[in-house]
Amino acid sequence: MIRPFIVRLVGTSFTLLVLLLSTGLKAAEEDTPAEAKYYKLRPDLVANLQSRGRSHFLMLTAQVMSRGPEGIKQAQYHLPALRHQILLLMGDQSYSTLKTLKGKKKLQGDILAIIQEILTEETGESQIEAVYFTDFVIE
Repeated sequence: MIRPFIVRLVGTSFTLLVLLLSTGLKAAEEDTPAEAKYYKLRPDLVANLQSRGRSHFLMLTAQVMSRGPEGIKQAQYHLPALRHQILLLMGDQSYSTLKTLKGKKKLQGDILAIIQEILTEETGESQIEAVYFTDFVIE
C-alpha cells in the first residue's frame, strides 16, 4: 500500500518538474531580446554652435538602434522630420557644453527623446531604443 503511493508521488513530482522546466525555458526564450538593427542617419548632421566671439560648428554622424520589426522603417520614412528637429537642437548647443562628456551624453539623450516623440506622434509608437554617435567633431 505504501509502495504504490510512493510510485505515484515520484511520478507526480517528476511530471511537475518537467512542466516547471519547460515553462521556465519558454519564459527564457520569450525574455531573449530581438536582434538589434542599426540605421545611419545620412547625410551627416552639421550645425553652427552658439559661442562667444568665434564661429564653431558641430558635425556628427549618428545611428539609431531598434529591436522592433518596424523601427528602422519608421526612422527611414520620417527622416526629414527627424533631421529637422535634430538640426534645430544641435544649433541650440554651446561649444563649451559639447566639449564635455556630460554635454555629449545630454545631447545624445535629447536626440533620442526627439526621435521617440516624433515617431510616437506619427506612428503611435517608437521602436527606436538608442542613438549612438559614430563621429563627433567640434571645430
